[in-house]
Amino acid sequence: FGISSEEIGQPLNIEVINCTFINNAIKVDELGNDGILGGAITAIVDEFNIKNSVFWNNTANGELQDIFNVNNMTINNSYFANAMSASGDPIPGSGNINDTLSPFRNANNPEGADGIIGTPDDGLALACGAVAINAGNDAYLSNTITKDLVGLNRFNGTIDMGAYEFNGTVDNI
Repeated sequence: FGISSEEIGQPLNIEVINCTFINNAIKVDELGNDGILGGAITAIVDEFNIKNSVFWNNTANGELQDIFNVNNMTINNSYFANAMSASGDPIPGSGNINDTLSPFRNANNPEGADGIIGTPDDGLALACGAVAINAGNDAYLSNTITKDLVGLNRFNGTIDMGAYEFNGTVDNI
């Protein structure tokens, strides 16, 4: 799922940590403003922080476009196929990776062989050798969150980017 947010009268601060955004698409906003939105995230808020997350194949009006924000957004230790915001500015932050190689085991089959998201065979689990493995920042995740989406331990060395911690599975190609 993508995120769309706008503050109305009250300051709004959002923090997203260890999430995966894939295959989100938007064509036009409700005001008819083509091309000013991000496929995964559109944020018009006081502060928006993204950490240890993965963005892949998100589009706005048919173009690869992950994020649009008109205010204060910082993104750290996250993975992008297109690390440019819809406003045309580089993604602000540090430790980010911009790569055209999918970090996933099988992005074309997010649910995996069992057809159920959130199980160890998910196609959105990190592939062996993905640069998102051990590329997150441990300091961004509370030590009370010890498991990933499928129940794997988060803290086995340096945390991975995205919702899935690499489980050591090597896939046959």
